[in-house]
Amino acid sequence: MKKTVFLLSVLLLAVSCSKEETDNETENKVSTSSEMTSETKPESSFPKIYSFDEEGQLVIPGGVKQRSANDFAEKVCGKCWKCIDLHKINADGTLDDGYYLDMMDGASLNHYAFETGSVTHYWISDAEPGWYRQTIAISYDEATGNMTDTNGHKFLTIVSINADGSLTAIDWDVAMRSDIVQATYRPMSAQEYEQYQAEARNLDNEQ
Repeated sequence: MKKTVFLLSVLLLAVSCSKEETDNETENKVSTSSEMTSETKPESSFPKIYSFDEEGQLVIPGGVKQRSANDFAEKVCGKCWKCIDLHKINADGTLDDGYYLDMMDGASLNHYAFETGSVTHYWISDAEPGWYRQTIAISYDEATGNMTDTNGHKFLTIVSINADGSLTAIDWDVAMRSDIVQATYRPMSAQEYEQYQAEARNLDNEQ
């Protein structure tokens, strides 16, 4: 009888130790998994700029003061704007640290030359390698910052016309899938503009 009790005690001790080791292993795995998630999803180094409304639509910060029709006509029109930076807007309103074109195959930079009532769009095509350009009629709404063509297609939203001479906008045509992308532009030099004009295939002549 004593021998049986002793064997039962040893068996229960062994089971208890085995359970404790299993719990420790599980805890370690959870901890390691948590650490890996934290490392693979670092916080953005950009401050929160944007927000989304209840319907999931992007809310553009600022207002008419940052993108008035007068400023658009005086500071944006008559220049060709070269895209120099692209970042995806995260769900929390911050910008993704990664450069957008490095993250997405098939996306292309868009450059724009604005005139009153029209824009010339410059882009590069993967289907038929090379630069292309096309001029279309547009309208600009200072209240929303939206730029639309005659079909009502919104291709650009001006966020701000900046004091340093740059332009911040949402480029709806550069995005892949459902991404929303912030673009930064600077005016092209006369030499850059002449180069794009000379090298880009003019689709206006092919309509």
